[in-house]
Amino acid sequence: MKTPLQQAKELHAELKKDSSNVEALLRLTEFMSEYDGDDKMILSTDLDAEIELLESEKRYYTGITKLDKILDGFRSNQIIVVSAPPKAGKTQFCVHLARRLPDPTMFLFEESPAEVLYKYKKKGIELPRFATHRQMFEMNIEELYRKMIEAWAKYNSKIFFIDHLHFLLDGKEVGYEIKNVMENLKMFCKRHDFTIFLIAHIAKGHFTEPPGVEAIRDSSFIPQYADTVLMLWRQSVQTGAREHKNVINYTNNLLVNVALNRKINFSQDYNTGLVDLSFNTQTWSYEDSDWYTEWIDEDTHATSKNSNIISQLET
Repeated sequence: MKTPLQQAKELHAELKKDSSNVEALLRLTEFMSEYDGDDKMILSTDLDAEIELLESEKRYYTGITKLDKILDGFRSNQIIVVSAPPKAGKTQFCVHLARRLPDPTMFLFEESPAEVLYKYKKKGIELPRFATHRQMFEMNIEELYRKMIEAWAKYNSKIFFIDHLHFLLDGKEVGYEIKNVMENLKMFCKRHDFTIFLIAHIAKGHFTEPPGVEAIRDSSFIPQYADTVLMLWRQSVQTGAREHKNVINYTNNLLVNVALNRKINFSQDYNTGLVDLSFNTQTWSYEDSDWYTEWIDEDTHATSKNSNIISQLET
């Protein structure tokens, strides 16, 4: 038996063959006046049940004080894009989140999971617990979906980390592929109440201050489809001689710029801002910190240059 949507499409196709066919238009009009498919048109005042569901959305808190305050938790049906320059700690930050969120999450790496987890073993730290792939495999959006369903079926995973977006592309038509991937990820979230963290690469270059969403590589579709975008920036120190300007060392201080957040947080007047963290090499985890505010205050020129950033931190 044909669904209402299939019947509507057939009537529409008949009209498209001859747009002057009055009888075809009348048949489509009459059918659509009684159309009762899941995607039917309704009045906004009939959305009370859907609005109530938003109020009861499941929230996931990280234990990172400033981040939880800005976001009021990550939520189901949400895509969170995490992007940063190279060596800023995208993977490490996401593993930290995976350790804090309800387990087991699922984590797909661009490298061997054993290599990522080896440092925890060497330091005598309990291994982060999440579903992951035993061996490397060729990834695409269909294989990703199967892996997500597998982790859900085996371990009840509903929070997923994907490292990284370009892992899912074949590189032929990048812009179109990214749009297709983001649309599919959005559909996965809505269909199954999933929460997806997606690591995305950034345009090349050394950033002397936190990058914005415009720095994300290859496509504007990435922030367009994301519910939240976290831009990471790791404090760097240029310690090389004057003739070696590209010799750069990184500290353990990380700044998380909540650059975009479509989820409204009614507990405060803003839903974006900055979160400064410091990485503890003993526990191999990030801790709340005020390093960025203190660092900026030490340099009056930097304070002036970054006055808008400081105001977000002090709010």
